[in-house]
Amino acid sequence: GCQKTYVMQFAEHPQHPHVHFHVVPRLNEQPETHRGPRVMKYLQVTEDEYVTEDVMNVLSTQIQQALLALDANS
Repeated sequence: GCQKTYVMQFAEHPQHPHVHFHVVPRLNEQPETHRGPRVMKYLQVTEDEYVTEDVMNVLSTQIQQALLALDANS
């Protein structure tokens, strides 16, 4: 249901020698103030607004399965 998808890649932190990818849906009703690189403003929410680690794990498994399915179909 997203209108666009932002994909960002970061590998700057000296204590984390791995790459981070952020895949962020851009919803139809998303305000202009939070579009493009300003989507990172959503990181400024309070901790009680975070997605739980359990939900993150479910999402990551779903994303992995979707990517594997794409790979199998190519």
